[in-house]
Amino acid sequence: MDAREKLEERVREYGISLLKRQDLPVKIFREKLLKKILGDAARKGGALSSEASAAAEAAVEKVTASFLRLGYLDDGAYAEAFIRAHGYGAKKLAWALRQKGIDPELWTDKIAENKDRELAEIKRLAAKQQGKDRQKVIASLARRGFSLEDILKALSDDE
Repeated sequence: MDAREKLEERVREYGISLLKRQDLPVKIFREKLLKKILGDAARKGGALSSEASAAAEAAVEKVTASFLRLGYLDDGAYAEAFIRAHGYGAKKLAWALRQKGIDPELWTDKIAENKDRELAEIKRLAAKQQGKDRQKVIASLARRGFSLEDILKALSDDE
């Protein structure tokens, strides 16, 4: 086994250990792998040559492509699970998914389908803040990414 194959094997093993702990979008998976491999190499040998850096990047790309082919990484499924798991409004969900590097084509429809749940979530969160000033409740909900239109609709339905 030559050095390139050993590097790929280390990257593959670390990738598997990452995915055992949590699902990750492709962009973050690549970043974590590269950080780990380049960090390990830098600790062992100090300054990293451009050849070693290029080899690490190639190994990360090869392992990522392999994991995508095998279905271990799926940005669409990740986006769907993220939307279901977080009680945010469409704006905050869109922002968070963009930050994670997920293609908007994979999640725009899912956020739109989430509209009914979003109104129920606004009502639930507003009920928890019963007795507070209406403007503070609206501001709190807006910070969670809900649109003003949806907030006002949900609050008027409650009254």
